[in-house]
Formats: sequence, C-alpha cells, structure tokens
Amino acid sequence: MSTRNVIVFIIVMFIVAFEAGAQYCIKMSRSSDNTMFIVPAVILYSLVCGALYCSYEYRGMGIINAIWSALSVLAVTFVGMYFYHEEIRRKDMIGIALIFVGLYFIFVEGH
Repeated sequence: MSTRNVIVFIIVMFIVAFEAGAQYCIKMSRSSDNTMFIVPAVILYSLVCGALYCSYEYRGMGIINAIWSALSVLAVTFVGMYFYHEEIRRKDMIGIALIFVGLYFIFVEGH
C-alpha cells in the first residue's frame, strides 16, 4: 500500500471512530431518554467534518466516501453487537465479508 493510501486509511479510521462514537451516543440518547448524549454526538460529527476536509487532499470525495462507508458499516456493526447485543445473521456476515473485498480493490488493486 502506498504512503498516500496509508495516510488516507489513518484519516478514515479517525472518521470511523468519531462516527461510531456519535452513533453510540445517539443510541444511548434514544434508549435512555437522555438528550444530553446528543451534545457529544454533535461534537463527534463535527470532528468527522474536519477529518473529511483533511482527507480530500489525498483522494477524491467518492473514494473517501466508499472507504468511510465500508469501514463505518464494520465499526457500527461491531458496536451494535458488542454494546447492544444486536444479532447478526449469516447473510449479514456474508455482506460484511464482501465489504472487505471492496476495500481490497480500492487500496491494493487500483494503486
């Protein structure tokens, strides 16, 4: 993987972490009827915007969004399973595995 792709991957990992944290806060707000969890969610989504701004220096908006979406699905699925005991079906797991295939083509095959 090129240095440029490594930088993109690191930035997108921050984006994914911020978004997963925001999703967690939003879910906590909904399940506890405590709207105070919305404040950290808004802050985390603001950090997502800042990281996206930085990422566009290295790759196009479409590719960044594809990487972000793929990694976000993986992260939010993990948060749902781990913290909220949400179940994942076999077909869901197959779909998630296909996400890894897509990431391979973006990071390795094309560059």
